Amino acid sequence: MQKYRVLIGTYSSADEPGIFVCDWDEGEGSLHLVQKQEGVKNPSFLAKHPTKPWLYSVSEGGAFRGTAGGGVVAYAWDERSGQLQPLNDRPTGGGGACHVSVERGGRFVFVANYGGGSLAVFPIEADGSLGERTAFIQHTGEGPNPKRQEAAHVHSVMPDPWGDRIYVADLGLDRVFIYQLDVQSGDLTAQEQPWVPVAPGAGPRHLEMTSCGRFVYVINELDSTITALRRHLDSGHLEPIQSISTLPAGWEGHNQCSDIHLHPSGRFLYGANRGHNSIAVFALDAEEGTLELVEVTGTEGDWPRNFAIHPTGDWLLAANEESHTVQSFRLHAATGSLEHVGTALTVSKPVCVLFVPVA
Repeated sequence: MQKYRVLIGTYSSADEPGIFVCDWDEGEGSLHLVQKQEGVKNPSFLAKHPTKPWLYSVSEGGAFRGTAGGGVVAYAWDERSGQLQPLNDRPTGGGGACHVSVERGGRFVFVANYGGGSLAVFPIEADGSLGERTAFIQHTGEGPNPKRQEAAHVHSVMPDPWGDRIYVADLGLDRVFIYQLDVQSGDLTAQEQPWVPVAPGAGPRHLEMTSCGRFVYVINELDSTITALRRHLDSGHLEPIQSISTLPAGWEGHNQCSDIHLHPSGRFLYGANRGHNSIAVFALDAEEGTLELVEVTGTEGDWPRNFAIHPTGDWLLAANEESHTVQSFRLHAATGSLEHVGTALTVSKPVCVLFVPVA
């Protein structure tokens, strides 16, 4: 049976542990702490290289190593011991580096700078370290929400698992941008369709793509919806086909959506609510790409910033940032519904949860 560890990124100061490495107990759905890593402020989002034992983390803040803006850090990871060894780091060129992802071929790292409204590309060297930045794109403009959309706010970068495009959610501009990656130079160019809009004031945050590549889903932080988009395989163009609420009918209160993930079976989609403090479960129509709400289940904590689904599809871990817990849920294959099992781990301000296979 394939074994997994769980990596957790948090909000923390540089002189206290910020990344936590845990053993995963498949039978109980619990986590057991193995290692702690300090030395980086706010390692809030993590990404694993697709084939090598290398990990990448943002450093979310307004300054990094004396340079204005955020940072991105490369680690070598000893899978046997769980120990992380810093390799090097780079400034990202923009404030609030909040999301990191790795290109499908494992050649480049992408960073979203929320505060700076920009994105950056870094090549991965032969030893897993990060080379000099190869591309930097600054978004400009504003949206209709004066408090949250006074400027561009790039929130995430999703690499195309089928090609060399990337899809970029900009919360401030209500747009999903499409760029082509040159895998030789690491440069980015806008596509013929440079962006697709979501509803004004929606605030797109994170994205997911079906395994067939035909549909993309965007969770919108500000209006608590998910936008479903049809994707044209040849051109990579996106076409909105549905917008659906993540909240139960009749609920009133302040809510901000956070994370979104597909079930490995492709039959269900999950989206997190902060404020309502829940996970919305949707059944997915494989032919049409549309969604139907199944249930909305509480996360047994406050402000679920992120969650992860086990690669088998049997478990979900929800990171409740403000109540400092990672909660464990069983996933039921037939219905997609969630069953709370218990607290998997208590940790200060968990922001990112990542299942990683180990040898």
